[in-house]
Amino acid sequence: MARPGTFQKGRSGNPGGRPKAVRDVEAVAREHTPLAMKALADICGSAKAPPAARVAAATALLDRAWGKPIARTLTAHVADPSQLSDAELAAIAAGGREAPAEEAEDAPEPGSVH
Repeated sequence: MARPGTFQKGRSGNPGGRPKAVRDVEAVAREHTPLAMKALADICGSAKAPPAARVAAATALLDRAWGKPIARTLTAHVADPSQLSDAELAAIAAGGREAPAEEAEDAPEPGSVH
């Protein structure tokens, strides 16, 4: 037996598919796509439009043309920074770029005075 709130194996949660009314609304909206795109372009290019409206219109146009930007996250897992080598710490301080080998070797010891 399926858990409450889940569907039985092999059965659709929506056996009738999308309602016809939704498909009809989508079809009418798609007919007006050229008009909507022109309105967005007009707002985007209008010096009289408020800046927020111009940005919103530009964003909408770009999203439709190129897709929404992918959200990327950068994560680093460092259990104990004190266990990193000087070269690894220098690479982190350089913004992820590796320090050249000769620089890492000639680097002064941490805490030393130049």
